[in-house]
Amino acid sequence: MTTPTLERDTEALLDQPLYSYGLVDRMLGLNPGTAKRWLEGYARGGRNYEPVLRVGPTDSPHVTWGEFVETRLLAEYRAAGVPLVRLRPAVEVLRDHLGPYPLAKASTWLTAENRELVWTAQHGVEPQLWFVVRSGQLLLTSKQVETFRSVTEFDGDVASAIHLAGPASAVLADPARSFGKPSIHGIRIEVIAEEVAAGTPAVEVANMWPSLSVDDVEQAVRFAAA
Repeated sequence: MTTPTLERDTEALLDQPLYSYGLVDRMLGLNPGTAKRWLEGYARGGRNYEPVLRVGPTDSPHVTWGEFVETRLLAEYRAAGVPLVRLRPAVEVLRDHLGPYPLAKASTWLTAENRELVWTAQHGVEPQLWFVVRSGQLLLTSKQVETFRSVTEFDGDVASAIHLAGPASAVLADPARSFGKPSIHGIRIEVIAEEVAAGTPAVEVANMWPSLSVDDVEQAVRFAAA
């Protein structure tokens, strides 16, 4: 059994439309409608709120790989209680310095050994959101970023895959495998879980694919259930 694999050009994959808004919410454990609000903006109480991760609304039904990665990092800050009104100017500053998908290019500003604070975004950005400039590059460090880095694989400066269930998880979102859908070794989670749900023992399911272990099968089942 083969799985679809895209040729890996990580920069090009940032623009690859892979997901619906609802699928992004489910993959990242967000409340329904969250990804669309962050990417398209929203109206509430007669007031319009601009997108956080896009320059402006696009009316696109799709989420690109770059936007998915940025949503994953933004979710860390929102889980920590940082309000969107404080996150928006931080993202805008990073975009001005790094271009499109600045949060998906995190390796650019996460690898400094000696982090000297020399500059911070103004206009009420949270103290947690410190920007650091070193060797001409803009860096950002916080507990939320460190958590993001622990589950993210990088190809050069660009995020190339995300472990969806923690750093030790084999469950990946990889834009070059299975069209970015949750998978283990390129095998879709839903395919593995369906075999188990049909009554096939985990050891037999693992034997269907040489790359799978019984633990991989069990991880797939747990992720599908969650």
